[in-house]
Amino acid sequence: MRLILHIGTHKTATTSIQHFCTLNRATLRKRGFFYPRNNASAYVPNFLASRISCGREVEVAGFLRKARLDAVKAGCHTVVISAESFYAMTSFFIDIPGRPRDDYWANEQILIEKMHACCKDFEVSIVAYLRPQDEFASSLYNQLIKNVVGIDHSYNTFVSAMRFAFDYEKHFTLWENVFGAEQVCLRNFLTHRPRVIEDFCEIALDGSCLDDAARSGIFSNKRLTRDVLEVKRIFNRTNPDRSLAFVAARAFASISDDMPDRPGYQVFATADVRRRDFVAVERGNTSLAKRHGLAPLPTVGSAAEPTYPGLTMDRAFEVYLRYRVEMDRLRRRTELSLRRLANLAKAKVPGGQRLLMPLQQANNYIRLRLSGF
Repeated sequence: MRLILHIGTHKTATTSIQHFCTLNRATLRKRGFFYPRNNASAYVPNFLASRISCGREVEVAGFLRKARLDAVKAGCHTVVISAESFYAMTSFFIDIPGRPRDDYWANEQILIEKMHACCKDFEVSIVAYLRPQDEFASSLYNQLIKNVVGIDHSYNTFVSAMRFAFDYEKHFTLWENVFGAEQVCLRNFLTHRPRVIEDFCEIALDGSCLDDAARSGIFSNKRLTRDVLEVKRIFNRTNPDRSLAFVAARAFASISDDMPDRPGYQVFATADVRRRDFVAVERGNTSLAKRHGLAPLPTVGSAAEPTYPGLTMDRAFEVYLRYRVEMDRLRRRTELSLRRLANLAKAKVPGGQRLLMPLQQANNYIRLRLSGF
């Protein structure tokens, strides 16, 4: 049994690929590719990387064993897992939460080796897309402010804190050493950006999967526009409870749709500063591109300069008022109450998490099918 393990990297249309695989499960299955369901999300099994990082690899091995059995029952020859959080696990699951560790690279190798052990029943192929580090950094910064409670760093602080995550060459050398260099397929995101789903089907699945897909033109996981991002960064400092944080994130995303950016608003540092920030990984990019036959992979994707004038009090107040209106909507208030009740039940009622699992799965399904991306 083969296993296609798509590990990102983050912000290279991974969510679009995951939505494609989820919404076209039946089509993939007919072609022999099994994209397993999971209880943690409607479309992405990123919890697997979290479990590996937290010492719960037994659960990951169990998930993969079940996926293999289910694939055999479905008559499939390949299991497909798309989870970008397998890239730089130490950065995202240890450094960001502030958990202790020893040497970064030694720790990352241990985590990759744990994943390798979980995959012992498969012939594994690793697939990943790479983009210039400055684009990766700015998009990831936006994403973390958008979705992660407690993240309120400035961009410069963020780049410094996440410096290890930007070294593609060292990370993928570890994957090559553990899984075998011939099992790692890297792609230049700049080359395939307009047609990443098509490219993924061609190199990892089967081109006919795209031809027969019910949903193929999927573009997901939009960033927050700059004014909304700055207000959300302030909101993150209030340490909202888990339920409020989730519902509020969706409210801010809705507001963002109506407050478009001007050119340069999502550029967080000058071109000179970005070149300086990532000069240490230039040689690694060159080596990686040569080793995998990729087009040149620059560390800075654009010479554009920042133009964002800063968040004014009037604009901040406007975003806040829009936020209050959004949160006062019946569907937001209802969702917030239900989520708080569900989290209370999971914490206080014996077996509460297991009892509520069908409702969570139904909610995930409805959100994916009806709520848009």
